[in-house]
Amino acid sequence: MVPTDVDPFLPDLLSRVEREVTRRLAALLAAEGCSIDEWRVLSLLARTGGRPMTAIAEATLLLPPTLTKRVDRMVADGLVYRRVGVEDRRQVLVLLAPRGRVAHDRLAPLVAQELRRIAGQAPGVDLDALTGLLGDLLAALEQGPGAEAPDAETVPGGSVPAGGAPRGA
Repeated sequence: MVPTDVDPFLPDLLSRVEREVTRRLAALLAAEGCSIDEWRVLSLLARTGGRPMTAIAEATLLLPPTLTKRVDRMVADGLVYRRVGVEDRRQVLVLLAPRGRVAHDRLAPLVAQELRRIAGQAPGVDLDALTGLLGDLLAALEQGPGAEAPDAETVPGGSVPAGGAPRGA
């Protein structure tokens, strides 16, 4: 493990890694004329097909008003389009337009290459294994007991390192 001044508290580490990876991907995407939020929408729709706005907001972690603005812009740019749901006419689906598919297919290899480059900065880090572990952890946390936030009394001092011992113990 590389020595660092960063506290090994799991939530802090996850947040810092997410911020740094997002910053680097945002810079790469901006140079290609795409925002990180737009990429998240393109990537989701390319993987899953048409989705209602609520499902897109949940999957991309975008607040509904922010997502609406992004999708409006993407519709204007011809990247996505809206369609009334077939089974539920009250539902509006967002789908990837042909131009959006082209944009996704052009950007996906660049994003993958950047993620490999980032992982390459930490020898021994297997990006596929890390992604799998994080996906498994997320699925377990979202479905398992205690999915709700713990009471403040449950976590002494509000923070417990990944190892489980309270700080200063």
